[in-house]
Amino acid sequence: MVDIGGTTTDLALILSGEPLLASRGARIDDKLTHVRAFATSPAAVGGDSCLQVQDGVLQIMPYREGAAYCLGGARPTPTDAMRVTGLTEIGDQKQANKAMEILGKELGVDSKLAAELVLKKTVERIAGEIESMFTDWEQEPAYRIWELQQRKKIRPQNLVGIGAASPALLPLLGKEMGCSALTPPDADVANAIGAALAKTNLRLTFHFDTERKFYFIEENGVQEKLKKN
Repeated sequence: MVDIGGTTTDLALILSGEPLLASRGARIDDKLTHVRAFATSPAAVGGDSCLQVQDGVLQIMPYREGAAYCLGGARPTPTDAMRVTGLTEIGDQKQANKAMEILGKELGVDSKLAAELVLKKTVERIAGEIESMFTDWEQEPAYRIWELQQRKKIRPQNLVGIGAASPALLPLLGKEMGCSALTPPDADVANAIGAALAKTNLRLTFHFDTERKFYFIEENGVQEKLKKN
């Protein structure tokens, strides 16, 4: 699952039709909340990411400086590149061309090639994060159980995209990774739908040893003595 947002792309893994869950719940910074959630991994790139050229090299910055140039913003973004290459109809075509001309001048190429370079780098960034995600998730207990049951390692096969930029970028990402790519209907508002339907809950697994008189909380490793009634 690939959720392409404004400045981040969130990734989640689905194995045999079931989402891989974070073994210790949703994480906020370095804090484990134990709130049941997908195991996700973020990539610092999205449709509104600020583009810069540093020492002649195109850089996708991990932040935005307002809207895309084609929507009245001040800096070129991947959205402008999508507009120039015809992958989206978002924003003003002339402004998108101008954004890529500005970028192309710094790179020493024309606006069309600049747009293609932006998309190539954007897709490569996301693909790289997906590969890293698989390496990290091989350490998840749920994945290890699945691997033992299936007797094989899993590699990306199908990409499902949500977010406003997914219809434009997902086919390119699928081609880059050799995967099939699918963008479902209403993909641009999938997060809003999910937020409306989600039922947030907290789940902890307790193990009680009445003989030894202690209890153990599986998710956070807490172990304490049982109190007498």
